[in-house]
Amino acid sequence: MVPSLRLVWERGTNDARYRAGGMPYAVLKARVKASWLRYPARRAIRRTGSEPAIMITAAAPVATSAAGTARGSDRTLRTDPNPRPPTVTRTGSAQVGPDGALLRSQIDPNEGATTYHFEYGSTPSYGSRTPDRDAGAGDGAVAVSEPLGGLEPYRRYHFRLVATSAAGQAASRDRSFVTARLPTDVTLALATARTGWGEGAEVFGRVSGTGVGGLTVGLERQDFPFAGPFSSLGVPLPVRTDRLGRFRVFVPALFSTTRLRAVTRTAVSIASPAVTASVALRVGAGARALGRRRLRLRGSVTPAAPAGRAVLQRRTRRGGWTYVRAAALRPAGANRSRYAFTLRRRTRGTRRYRVRVIARDGGAHVPGDSRTLTVRRLKRR
Repeated sequence: MVPSLRLVWERGTNDARYRAGGMPYAVLKARVKASWLRYPARRAIRRTGSEPAIMITAAAPVATSAAGTARGSDRTLRTDPNPRPPTVTRTGSAQVGPDGALLRSQIDPNEGATTYHFEYGSTPSYGSRTPDRDAGAGDGAVAVSEPLGGLEPYRRYHFRLVATSAAGQAASRDRSFVTARLPTDVTLALATARTGWGEGAEVFGRVSGTGVGGLTVGLERQDFPFAGPFSSLGVPLPVRTDRLGRFRVFVPALFSTTRLRAVTRTAVSIASPAVTASVALRVGAGARALGRRRLRLRGSVTPAAPAGRAVLQRRTRRGGWTYVRAAALRPAGANRSRYAFTLRRRTRGTRRYRVRVIARDGGAHVPGDSRTLTVRRLKRR
């Protein structure tokens, strides 16, 4: 209910005095010109604070003379409601990428026609702004947002919202966000071309682009026969690059030929070309004398290669290896095979041998070599 004020005109002055009835404060006094009482529709009182509009009833002047008393009619007017500036809350950012972001906030126009815009820039001084938008003239929070584009990757941007109405202007506190990194390329290489069965492989690489220092890189693998997708199962945890974007990762315990690739853990994900870590059979070798003139070379192969072949090779004077003979592998347990060769010891020159085993398993394993065995010449009696 709108409260009323009763104005009483005091004879002998040009002023009227009024007091509040049913108001939330004790006594309200004001000075109102007599001319205002004659034209109440043309005047209004704009009050400060948050009180509602006030209905004012003005008692007409009373004139008295020897001829009698004259009383005018009462006049009533309603004061304008107190205007309040808009209120800004919950300002923030979302969907931050390498070159854009979405700015969000809430505005309460407080029943005044309100416009708003965002100010943003790389410093708290901002420097750029969005166009003015209409927030309406309601009494309640209104969610607003504005997309930004054309930003630079991996840079901090400051922003705030500014809301304006006839009652004044309100601005949010300074907020900031950092645009995402923008990698453009990843390289990956193996430290060695192949690794032994059950051993690990070291890979290294480099990320190019903007904000590549301290960037997170993970490895993904694809196991033989390469029918499934790349997966992060069975690989080390992601690592961070150095300030130049370089990284190095050790992959433990490979048991078959495996493809590896590096993938950036960023909003814009970049994957390197795959590299193939070849896994060689593990070949053991030993020698045992069979009398004075004969020698047996034998060893085991891991993992089992049922279709594999063992090839005996001899070292040449020029440092290469030449074929001597070959033999089939035989089972030696659940996951091993074995081979054996018999040699005659010669009376001239010391010879060096090794055994190369070819798996013939479709590419799951590459050939593996044994250690070099030295067979010394037979001494004459």
